[in-house]
Amino acid sequence: RTIQVLFKTNPSEAFHRVKEMLSNPLVSIRVMAIKLMSGIANPQSAEILIQLLKEPDPSIKREVITALKSLLSENLPAPAKDGIEQALSLVAEKEGWIIK
Repeated sequence: RTIQVLFKTNPSEAFHRVKEMLSNPLVSIRVMAIKLMSGIANPQSAEILIQLLKEPDPSIKREVITALKSLLSENLPAPAKDGIEQALSLVAEKEGWIIK
């Protein structure tokens, strides 16, 4: 909740904190950060999530895919949505993930 409030008052600090969470060795902390990103519909969160598609851990990748799909239903600029769709298509094509 603190980070959600921080996004409203100081977005750059909030993104910094979430990035710290994303580098945490505990999967549960990284998953929490991914879920936070899915609730922040802006191009920066989309870009951060797209970069996480490189994550080798399948549970993290699954959460990232879910978060990105969630962002597609938000009011994002067209270039951000296009980037998400391209990234998801690439994962489906190259890695065999089924993304609906």
